[in-house]
Amino acid sequence: MPIFKLFSMSYALYLPFHLQNKLPGWQQNFILTNLLKNKTYTNWRKKILTYSLRRRGKMNIAFDMQFMKSGSMLRGIGRYCHNMIQSITKLNSHHSFFHFYPDLSGEEKFKNHLQQFLKQHSIDVFHMVSPFEYFPFIKLERDWFGSTQVATILYDVIPLIFHQIYLTKYADFYYHILNFIKNSEVIFSISETTKNDAISYAGIDPLKIHVIYGGIEEKFITPPSIKAPHVLAHHQIHKPYVLFIGNNEFRKNIFRLLQAFSIINKSLNHKYQLVITSFIVDQGKEILMNIAKNLGISNDVIITGYIPDDDLITLYQSAELFAFPSLYEGFGLPALEAMACGTPVLTSNNSSLSEITGHAAYHVNPFSIEKITNGLMYMLETPSIKKEYIKKGLQHVANYTWENVGREVLRGYDTLDSPSD
Repeated sequence: MPIFKLFSMSYALYLPFHLQNKLPGWQQNFILTNLLKNKTYTNWRKKILTYSLRRRGKMNIAFDMQFMKSGSMLRGIGRYCHNMIQSITKLNSHHSFFHFYPDLSGEEKFKNHLQQFLKQHSIDVFHMVSPFEYFPFIKLERDWFGSTQVATILYDVIPLIFHQIYLTKYADFYYHILNFIKNSEVIFSISETTKNDAISYAGIDPLKIHVIYGGIEEKFITPPSIKAPHVLAHHQIHKPYVLFIGNNEFRKNIFRLLQAFSIINKSLNHKYQLVITSFIVDQGKEILMNIAKNLGISNDVIITGYIPDDDLITLYQSAELFAFPSLYEGFGLPALEAMACGTPVLTSNNSSLSEITGHAAYHVNPFSIEKITNGLMYMLETPSIKKEYIKKGLQHVANYTWENVGREVLRGYDTLDSPSD
C-alpha cells in the first residue's frame, strides 16, 4: 500500500467524527471496519462507530455453531446449517461474520461465555441456526442477548402436530425454546408449510417470519460415478432397488413402507431390494430387521447405516425409485437431492413435501398402506412414468439453490432495525 495512503488512514483516526463522515469512501471503510479493534479507542467512540456501521448497512453477525458439535451433522439439519452459512458468507463481503462455539458445561458458564463473545465482537445480530440443539443442556433466554438482535430458524413444529408422540417427555423444554424463538426479532422458516403451521399451532407473529427454503449442493448434480458397481457391491446391493433415507422415528413412516414394499415385492417374485440409509442405532436396526423377517422380506432389505456423501450420491443415482412417504417434513431435502441425481420420487401428499416437490413427484397418502403399495407398483413397473418424473425432477430442482437461500437470509437481516432508526 502506498505510503501516502497509510499516512492518510492514520491521520483519519484523529479527526472529529463529523469530519470522518466527509472523508472519501475508502477512508471511511478503514475507520469503520478496523478501528473498532483498537484498544485505545474509548467505549463511547466505538459505540458511535458501531452506529455508523449500521447506518451504512454494515453489521457484525454471529452464527451459533453448536450444530457442528452434535449429532445434527449426521442429519439434514446439520447439512442445512452448514450450506446456509457458507452461502451467506460467500455472497456478502459487506458484513463481518463470526462463529460462536458455546461452552455447555453449565447454564451460567454458557451465559457468561455468550455475553463476553457479544461484547468482544460488538455483535449486532446473533443468528441461532438450530435453537433446539441445546436440549437438554441450556434453556435459552432472550434477555441474555441484551441489545443484540436475534435471528432464529424454525424447521418445523412437528412436536405440536404430533404432541401425543413427541411431547410426552420434555414438553417444558420444548415450549421454553419455542418461546425463545417467538421472542426473536426475525424468524426464518424453511417452507411456507412451516410458516403457516408456526402461525396456526404456535401463534407466532407472521410479520416476523421470512421463508427462505433450502438448496441443493452442486455435488449432487454430477454424472454417475464409475465406482458405482463397487459401492453397490460393498453394501450388498445386487438387485434393482428402492431407496429410503430415514430412521425408525415415528414420522418417517418406515413401518408402512416396509409393509407396502413386502406386498409388491412378493407379487414381483422378490425382484427388488429396499435400501434404508441413515444413522440408526443397533437396537433400531434389530427392530426393523425383525419386522422385515415377519413380513418375509428380510433378504431384500439392506440397512447401510450412515454413509459418506459420495456413496449417498451413488445410491441416489443408481436407485430405481426414491420412496419418501413421511408423515410430516418441514422441508424434505432428500426428495430434492434424489431429483437432482436423476431419480424418480414417490413422496407424501402432505406437509411441505407436496409444496416442495410440486408436480415433479408422485404423491401418495402416507397413512394408507394401500396407496403407498399402489404408488410403488405404478412407479416401478411403468417405465414411461419413471422417465417422465425423472425429467420433471431435474427441471424442478433447478429452482432450489443455496445461493437463493443466502440471499433470502440477507434480506431478512436487512429488515432488522438499526440503533439509528
